[in-house]
Amino acid sequence: MKRIFAVAFAIIITLSFAGCGQEAVTSSPLDEGQLEDCYVSIENCKVSKDLDGKDIVIFYFKYQNTSNETTSFSLSTFITAFQDGAELDVAYYSDDDIQNSFKDVRPNTELHVAAAFNLTNLESMVEVDVKNPMTLNSDNDTVLTKSFELKDLVC
Repeated sequence: MKRIFAVAFAIIITLSFAGCGQEAVTSSPLDEGQLEDCYVSIENCKVSKDLDGKDIVIFYFKYQNTSNETTSFSLSTFITAFQDGAELDVAYYSDDDIQNSFKDVRPNTELHVAAAFNLTNLESMVEVDVKNPMTLNSDNDTVLTKSFELKDLVC
């Protein structure tokens, strides 16, 4: 039912762009949407350093538990990040939003969360994907994705 709503919403948005005389961008990936039991928006990212001084990227998300059960962002989603086509390793870093990723969230509650990854360089674009962990091998799985240019984030 939720997937039907998401598809219907996407069609309505596409038609509304067409009605305004603008071309609808249908091939661009979704950076927010309904996964199985949650709604996630990929907000932004920042470059920082881990405790060892290595360069990391921290992605920030808005997470809403849309299920009928208490759950967490870390159990409701599967996050991967890529740079130069290769998956990045998870970084060990702590801030409030990263800690929120592991907190239980009651139904219909929204929380700002984050995930950190080790960078291989400070020049190449990074990409983050958000998936439902229960349907990782499904061809019909919703994948949220967003790309960021690091050169815009690094001084």
